[in-house]
Amino acid sequence: MELEETLANKFYVIKHQESKNYKGHFAQSVGVYGLAVYPAPLPSIPASDDANKAGLGVVQQLSPKSWLFNRHSRQLVNEAMNTFRNLQSIVEDATPSEGEDPLDITPALINKSREYRSMLQACVCSLNSDLDDLNPSTEQYQEMAGQCQLLYKMELLLGLMEIIFVDARPGSLILSQLVCWVRLHYPSCTENMVTIIEEPEPAEHGLYWQTVSISNLFTYWQTVSTSNLFTYWQIIYELVCQGRLSDARQLLHQHPHSHSDAFIAMEEILRKMPTYQAYSGVSEGEFLVRWQHWQGECVMRLQVGEFAAWGHLKKLAEILSGNAASILSVTTLSNDVGGRSGGSWVPHLLASLLFTQPNITLHRLHDAATRAVAECRANLSDLDNILLTAMQGDSLQVIRWCQKTLDNLWLSAHLTDLLYHAVTSQQSTYPLLTAMRESVLQDYALELADHPSLWQVGLVYLDYCGPSGLRDASPLTSMLLERVPLTSDAKAHKVISMAEQRNLDDVVRGVCRVMGRRAANEGRLAAAIWWAVRAKDAPFTSHTAHQVLHRYLSSGEFQSSALLLDHLGPAMLLSDTLTFLGKYREFHSLYLRGDHKRAADLLVTLIASKLAPQYFWPVLLLDVLPLLQQADDAPDSEEGQEVVVSAAHTYELMYCLNTVIENVKRESSCDKGSEEAQHSGLLRAFHERETELRSCLAHNLARAIVMEGSTDAAVSRSNISAA
Repeated sequence: MELEETLANKFYVIKHQESKNYKGHFAQSVGVYGLAVYPAPLPSIPASDDANKAGLGVVQQLSPKSWLFNRHSRQLVNEAMNTFRNLQSIVEDATPSEGEDPLDITPALINKSREYRSMLQACVCSLNSDLDDLNPSTEQYQEMAGQCQLLYKMELLLGLMEIIFVDARPGSLILSQLVCWVRLHYPSCTENMVTIIEEPEPAEHGLYWQTVSISNLFTYWQTVSTSNLFTYWQIIYELVCQGRLSDARQLLHQHPHSHSDAFIAMEEILRKMPTYQAYSGVSEGEFLVRWQHWQGECVMRLQVGEFAAWGHLKKLAEILSGNAASILSVTTLSNDVGGRSGGSWVPHLLASLLFTQPNITLHRLHDAATRAVAECRANLSDLDNILLTAMQGDSLQVIRWCQKTLDNLWLSAHLTDLLYHAVTSQQSTYPLLTAMRESVLQDYALELADHPSLWQVGLVYLDYCGPSGLRDASPLTSMLLERVPLTSDAKAHKVISMAEQRNLDDVVRGVCRVMGRRAANEGRLAAAIWWAVRAKDAPFTSHTAHQVLHRYLSSGEFQSSALLLDHLGPAMLLSDTLTFLGKYREFHSLYLRGDHKRAADLLVTLIASKLAPQYFWPVLLLDVLPLLQQADDAPDSEEGQEVVVSAAHTYELMYCLNTVIENVKRESSCDKGSEEAQHSGLLRAFHERETELRSCLAHNLARAIVMEGSTDAAVSRSNISAA
C-alpha cells in the first residue's frame, strides 16, 4: 500500500462472492503500515446461530512482519542510529564556510561503513549463539537461521558497496580490496585449515588423508560422502584461489613429501607471486610486468613437466597459470554458499581475476563478473542481481533492489545516506540520489515510528531528511510526535522533551492539553492545572481552577492542590480564576500564620477586584466571619486596638452579602438550576449564619468608624501642634 493511501485513513472493502451470507470485510489503515480488518454487519444470519456468529465482533490488526523488531535486532537499530547521527555531525562540521576549501570526509565515511558492517556481524554472532541452544526442527530455529542468512547477505552487499562507491579510487586497481572482501565472507577454507593445523599429528587428520589417486577416482566418488568432499588438496586450492598463499604454503609443509623437489618448487612459486598494494611504492605498470614474468615462469615449469608426478601439484600449477577449466573445477566446489542462496560465482570471479586479470579496475569489473556468472552457469538470485548491479555502478538501482527484496529499510536507509555523502564529498551533484535519500529516510523513520518503543529512533532520521540536516528537518516530525500514544506521564514528558529540542511549540502545547484533560477526567486536578499552565492554555486553566473551587466547596480543603498552589509563582497570572485560586490559597497561609490584618485585606481585595467567582462569595463571607468575631471577642488586646477589617472593606463585604442574597432569591424564584444548587449544604450553612454575619458586619462597621475617626482626630491634633 502506498504511503499516501495509508495517511489518508481510507477504508477498503474485501468481498467474497461465493458465500451467500458473507457481506465482506472492512479494512481501515492503522498507523503507517498496519490495517484493522473487521467483518461487515451480517443481518441475515440468525442470532442463535453461534457457528455463523463466531468472530463477527473481532477486529484483527494486520501489520507486516519484519526481523527489525525482534530481540536480536534491537541493539542493531540503536547502534546504527548513533552511528548515523555521528556521521551527520561529522558532515556538518566538515561543511566549508564561504571561501574555504571543503574537507575530505572519505575516511570518516569508510569508518562509518565498517561500523555498520561490524554491527551486522555482531548480530549474526548473537543469532548463532542462540541457534546452538535450539532444536533445528523447530519453527523458531528456521526463522532465526533465515534471519542469520539475511544479515550475512546484507553485510556482503554493504562491503561491496564500500569498495565500489565509498572507498572508490578512480583508475586504480581494486583487486586487493576484492580479495579482502571475499576472504571475509567465504572463510570455510581457512576454518578447515585451522582444524588440520591444530591437530597434534596433522598427517593423521581425516581431512588430510581424504585424497585419492586418479586410478581410484571412480571408486572414491562412489564411496565418499558429500560432507567429506573438501579434502586436503581442495582446501589448498581454495586458499590459493583467495590469494592466501602463505596459508597454502603452510599447509603444504604438512604433507609427508613436502621435502621433495616438486613441493619445494611449488612453495617457491607461491612465495614469489607478486601482489599489488596501493601505497607500496610500486606503480601499476611495474606490478603488471612483475606479475606477467611470474606467471610466465609458472607456465614454463608446468610445460617442462616439473609437476607431472604429482597430479594435485600439477592442477595447482594450472590454476596459477590461469587455466580457466582448472579454476572453474575448484571454485564450483566451494562450500561457503551451500546454505546461502546466491553469490556462488563470487569465488570464481576472484580466482579468475587473480590469475588472469590482476589489473582489474572499476569500469571493467561488471564485464568480468558477467563472464564469471556465465562460466559458473549460476541461476541468478536476488542477491546475485544486486551484486551485479553494484558492480555495474548503478547505485540507485541497488537501492531499489534492496527496497524490493528486503522486508524493512534498515540497509536501504543507511546505504543511501552513505552514497549521498560519498557523492557530495566528491563535489558532485546527483539530484535523484538526494531525493531518494530523503524519501528512504522518511520511510524508514515512519517504519520505526510504528513500533511502540522505537519512535524516538525514527525521530533522529527525520531530523536529517533534508539536505541541510537539522536546519531543514522533515515536517513529518511534528506529525509523528502528535501521534505517539501517551500511555503515561513519563512518555508524555519524553515527547515534550523531543518537541522542545526541535522548537515544536505547537506539539508541546498539544501534549500538555491532552495530558491535562486526561488528568482532569481522572480527578487529578493538581496535575491538570500543572499541564494547563505548561501548555499556556488560559481557557483550560480557568476551567480546571473552577473545578478545584467546586471541589473545595464540597470538601472544604484543597487536598493535593495545596502544594501546587503554594508554588505557582508568576504562572498564576495565566487566567483570572487561577490568580484568584492562588491568592485565596495565600489568604489561608496568612490566616494560619496569624497575620489577620493582611489576610482580611487580601480577602476583601479578591472580592472587590471581581477575581472571585460569584458562586464562591458565600465561602469568602464565611471566611471573614472568624476575623470579625475575633475582633469583637478581644477588644482590650493589642490586636483589638487595631481594626482588622476597615470601614471601606466592611462596606464591600456588605455589598457582597446583599448581592449573594439577591442572586439566591432571583434564582429561586426563576427555579433555575444554579451552580450553588450543587452545594446545598454550603448554602444552608450560609443562610443559617446570615443574621450572625450581618450583626458582625454592623458591629465592625461601627467600631471601624469610631477607631478610624479617633485616629484621624489624633492625626489632625498632632498636625496642628506641629504647625
